[in-house]
Amino acid sequence: MWALLGAALIAATPSGDIPELGRDVVPDGRVDPAEWRGAREVKVDGMRVRLGRRGDALAVAVELDGPGISSLVVGAADRVWVLHASA
Repeated sequence: MWALLGAALIAATPSGDIPELGRDVVPDGRVDPAEWRGAREVKVDGMRVRLGRRGDALAVAVELDGPGISSLVVGAADRVWVLHASA
């Protein structure tokens, strides 16, 4: 529960506080250091969250310290999306 709360607080950061990435992030399930160079990184309860912007797109990477599967919950106005690692 705390990890979810921590991730929610990180994502609630104003977009001006999220750095612009120098290149596009390929959604291939891997965290390429070159793609994420300059991203904001936060460690929360056994996971590492990276945030970056590319134009008006928000890029998010979640790495777990141990085995498991993560999900990302995204909300805007009256909608909520649950993005699961298996999708």
